[in-house]
Amino acid sequence: MASEEAIQHFIEVTGADRPAATFHLEAAGGNAEMAIAMFFEHGGSDPHHHHAPPPPAPQQVPPRPAAQAFTPPRPRAPVQANVAHAARPSLIGNLVRLPFTITWRVFSISLGIATFFGDRLLPAPVMRTIKGAAAVIAGRTEEVDPQGQARTFIQKFKARYGDRHPRWAEEGLRAAGVTARNEHRFLLAYLHAPEHEDTEAFCSEVLCSPELVQFANAHLISWGGDISTPDAYMVASRLGATTYPYAAILTFTPDNKMALLAAAQGPSLLQPGALLGLMTRVVEEQGALLVAQRAEQQEREFARRLREEQNREFEESLAADRAREAQRAEERRRAEEEESAKAAAEAAERAAREAEERRKADAAAAIASRRDTKRAALLPEPAAGTAGAALVRVRLPDGTNAQRSFPPGATVGALFDFVDSLPSTNYWAYSLVSNFPRKVLDQSDAAACSQTLADAGLTPQAALFVQPGDE
Repeated sequence: MASEEAIQHFIEVTGADRPAATFHLEAAGGNAEMAIAMFFEHGGSDPHHHHAPPPPAPQQVPPRPAAQAFTPPRPRAPVQANVAHAARPSLIGNLVRLPFTITWRVFSISLGIATFFGDRLLPAPVMRTIKGAAAVIAGRTEEVDPQGQARTFIQKFKARYGDRHPRWAEEGLRAAGVTARNEHRFLLAYLHAPEHEDTEAFCSEVLCSPELVQFANAHLISWGGDISTPDAYMVASRLGATTYPYAAILTFTPDNKMALLAAAQGPSLLQPGALLGLMTRVVEEQGALLVAQRAEQQEREFARRLREEQNREFEESLAADRAREAQRAEERRRAEEEESAKAAAEAAERAAREAEERRKADAAAAIASRRDTKRAALLPEPAAGTAGAALVRVRLPDGTNAQRSFPPGATVGALFDFVDSLPSTNYWAYSLVSNFPRKVLDQSDAAACSQTLADAGLTPQAALFVQPGDE
């Protein structure tokens, strides 16, 4: 079932009643432009008949009386650029539309035959209209290329009328409308009918006049289209163009809806200054629309920039927070590493200290054990005056002195045993040194320890210094 919006658009363009609008829209599958083309091609046939009459032979329609240019005090309600398609038809709807589908196929074939003979029998203006309608109808299966059609129009217009013309937009009407909206301008839409008797004079004397070209390029975005092409033909259907030349001034709302501000068509456009005056009045009187659109766009742009700035500040703040958190994490990691290293060093130092203490304790215990053993093994001192006895005095590093008499034949080893038994001997290795003459007796020298005191020159008496060794 056709949407209410499509029905109202069909009625507005064709002037038909509601049943006719509903009939043609259902027959066209909800496509408003196709339904409008079918209505005009069939001559506004009665929708209550379930078969389409054969297409009438095209006849040249005399132009309607000249329409007066107008500029309404305020813009008309936006003309919907896109008509929503109807919901998927039901089985009953398909059965109802089956006769029309068959009729449509037959009509398409007949239209091709009529076009072939029409080029040879009918006037060119009539055939241009028929071909435009056929192009729109063929749009069911062929994709429309508005940009390509606009460029083709510009090329042909330049070839015919030269380089002095409004700066035509090389894009479809909708894209040109978006450009005009973004640049805060109105859109001049010109529908070109090459075969119309007034087209040559209008393009040469009016549309390409220096004054109009200068004004249009300064204040408007200009778009032109050949009505024999699908894009321009559909624009003509939307705007309700009935005769040519046709020019309209449009604006596009932010939601891409097209609004007609003013239009003029027919011989009235050939009057000197008519189109330029129309353009001037629209720009002056409807300029408030552009101001409002510009203000709205500036407000949107300001809001967008504000959001972007806020987002940027938020992202920068978030990045700074992340950087600070990363720095704090790095500082914590370093502190933990330093603390761990410090703890490891302290543990190692403590272990070394404890090991040294154990070593010293073990050494002290070993020295004490040696002291007891050596004390028990000391040779008895000889009686005073015993021949060959030796009296040896030793001075220890702590300043204490000790002496002992050794019997004849006593060895240097017995002298070391005496020193080992002294309480002040707290070192494991040491040497005995005499100054006069200089002599060093090393405890680790087995040969020196085995010689007698007499052989070592320590009789009858000697004085020695105890010199601890490296431990």
